[in-house]
Amino acid sequence: MNLHHLKFIVFFLSFTTAVSQDYDIEVIKNELDGNTVVAVKNNSNVRKEVTLYIEAIGFTAFKSPVVKLANKGETVDFITLKPLKGKPSKYSLSYSAKANPTEEELAAKTERLLKHAGLVTDDMSKGIYIFTKDGCPRCEITLEHMINKDLSFKYYNTTNNPDKNELMWKKIKEKRASEKVTMPVVIVNGKISHSHTDLNAFLKTLK
Repeated sequence: MNLHHLKFIVFFLSFTTAVSQDYDIEVIKNELDGNTVVAVKNNSNVRKEVTLYIEAIGFTAFKSPVVKLANKGETVDFITLKPLKGKPSKYSLSYSAKANPTEEELAAKTERLLKHAGLVTDDMSKGIYIFTKDGCPRCEITLEHMINKDLSFKYYNTTNNPDKNELMWKKIKEKRASEKVTMPVVIVNGKISHSHTDLNAFLKTLK
C-alpha cells in the first residue's frame, strides 16, 4: 500500500483552500455555514481507495477513519466537521491511499504493460529495467509512474517466472548489491538499485 501523510492544526477556520497536493491525492477543506467540509480529489489515472484519519476536539461526534472510493479525476466529500458553539476547535488529518482500479482500468493497464514486458537478456547496460512481483504496492507505484510519465522501460514480473527471478538475482550478485531486497529492483543504464528509502524521490530521477 502506497502511504502519504498530511498533518496540520487549524484554529477558528474561516477560509476555503486546498491543504495538500502530492503525487496523486489532494485533500481539500471548505468552509460552509461555519462547518468544515473535508474532501479528497484523486489526481491519478486510476480509481483509489482513500482512508482519511481525523483527530479533533471542539467538534460534534464524527467517525474516523473514513474510507471511500474516488474515481480518477473525481472529488469526493469525506466528512463535515461541525464545531461546538463557544468552544475552540482544532483538528489534524492524515490519509493513506491505494489503487482500486475498475475492470476497465485493469484491462487498459494490462494492455499498456504488455508493451513493456521484457525478454530475458544479459545486456542491461542501457535503458531502464524493473523487476516486480505480484502483491507489491511499491512495484505498482513504480509501474504506474513509468506509464503515466510515458517513460521507456522494460519490466519483469518475477512471480511464477523462474527465469526472470533467476535473472534478477544474477544481476544483484553481479553488481555485489545487498541481498536484503525490498522490491522493486531497478537497473538504470547498468546500475542496480533496490530497497529505496524514498521511492517517490527515486522515481523522479528516472528519465
